Amino acid sequence: MRYSIPFIVYELIKKGSSKMRRTKYISLIMTENCNLQCTYCYEHFKSSKMMDFSLAKTIIENELTSDDDFEVVAFDFFGGEPFLAFETIRKLVDYFKSKKFKKDFRFSASTNGTIMPNEIKNWLLENRDIFTVSLSFDGTKEMQDTNRSNSYDKIDTHFFAKELNNGVGLKMTVSQATLHSLADGVIYCHNLGFCHIACTLACGINWDDKSNYDVLKRELNKLIDFYVSHPEIKPCSLMDYHIENVALPINGYAQKYCGAGTRLKVYDTNGEAHPCQYFLHLEIGDKVLNTKEIVFTDSFKIENMDPKCQTCVAVNVCPSCYGSNFELTGDIHRRDESFCEMQKITILANSFLKAKLWEIGALKLDEQQEAALLKSIMIIQDAFI
Repeated sequence: MRYSIPFIVYELIKKGSSKMRRTKYISLIMTENCNLQCTYCYEHFKSSKMMDFSLAKTIIENELTSDDDFEVVAFDFFGGEPFLAFETIRKLVDYFKSKKFKKDFRFSASTNGTIMPNEIKNWLLENRDIFTVSLSFDGTKEMQDTNRSNSYDKIDTHFFAKELNNGVGLKMTVSQATLHSLADGVIYCHNLGFCHIACTLACGINWDDKSNYDVLKRELNKLIDFYVSHPEIKPCSLMDYHIENVALPINGYAQKYCGAGTRLKVYDTNGEAHPCQYFLHLEIGDKVLNTKEIVFTDSFKIENMDPKCQTCVAVNVCPSCYGSNFELTGDIHRRDESFCEMQKITILANSFLKAKLWEIGALKLDEQQEAALLKSIMIIQDAFI
């Protein structure tokens, strides 16, 4: 499985979630093994190593009793493919679900969906109140089979979208090979019944082939038309940027849309902690990196960025990955330049969609939110058209 931010992070750390209780996100790599070979996966150290029950139990207990100001702990079982370690996961959840701690907690797993015998399905249904899943699934049959080892026919999408139906999130990764079908893939997943779609362009690959730009514009225009025709459907994350943040004062720092190194922590199979999933292969895989020397913050210090980013109107909404930045530029603050034009296209498309949804009265905004959004739309379109 491609390492990525657990789906729950997409939903809970976005700007505007200030009403949520302060939450930290803990991922446990239950196994380094995976039964797929996804084309964009940056995990190159697969093995049969698994985290045992005793170690996982200790990590969970330590995080729940730690002396910090977090009120909620969201534990995500990750991999590899975590359900290769189903017995350990079941034992952990069964042990902790009857326990009481000062901090509230919940469990989830990020799965490729191919290992779902009735035993696991029944257990997920029985524990749906405390345990959720996010499914890595890349769209149509052609897209899924292209990116994810011809695995389409191995996945019971009806179970995840309709039967389990407890806020199942779908993580859809778009590669260069599937970019031409982006809109079809997203719409297909909506039609399957998935309401929460975290759609992202694959990280860690070079997107500076200019032929990608026109393809992305075409696909995002299709999504604009779809969401305007279906305003009751929540847009996928690629078309749900918080562009209203463009109008916010910068004051030397830009928004950071992940919790790497601050609100997010990942434990490998040996119990060693890492800032996020992406850093695993930088620390114990292809490269050797000591992240303890890196100062992680909840925002990007603009003076540390590339000069072009410092003066860009989208600096406050452009998503950036610490791990990918470091791998491609050698600096967590310096963003991947090959991604730049693709992000500008995406942010501009978001402004078109938000403008059209506002025009038809589909956005529920108070006066202050409306003013910030309209100002941001004007700034973005003046800069990028």
